[in-house]
Amino acid sequence: MKKPFKKIICLAFVASVLSSTAMAEYMTSVLSLDDARGLIAKGHTSADTLKVNVCMAVVDPSGSLIAFDRMDRAPYGCVDAAIAKAKSAALFRVKTSVNMQRVNGDEPAIASTPHMVPLGGGVPVTNNDIVVGAVGVSGATNAMEVKIAEAMVAGYGVIPAK
Repeated sequence: MKKPFKKIICLAFVASVLSSTAMAEYMTSVLSLDDARGLIAKGHTSADTLKVNVCMAVVDPSGSLIAFDRMDRAPYGCVDAAIAKAKSAALFRVKTSVNMQRVNGDEPAIASTPHMVPLGGGVPVTNNDIVVGAVGVSGATNAMEVKIAEAMVAGYGVIPAK
């Protein structure tokens, strides 16, 4: 009678340790303000190389803004667009260019989904396959915005979510 009880106690202990470790990893996998500033710095480098002036946003997994930057001479309209792209990429955990392909393909109705942005330039930031935030870029051509957003994430040393 004692052996089964010991096994149950041991299993319960191991399960609690493993779940605590997993929860701690999940809870600590977020972008800090310094991380966000580093992502924006990489965006500046990429935008300067492409000779464009853009707006760049970095959000947490809930889509809440962590950091934002509007380069000199960037269009005024790109402020909200950059934030919306970052929020969409974080909430849906997919590049906004994927949304664009879906809308232009057989799923045009998804464009009416709240917070869905069907334009390139939003890219999730992942750490150990967990979305820890996202970036959004606006103010240039779609191809340039995608390139800058992907450079922001790749330059930071994490892999963009697919």
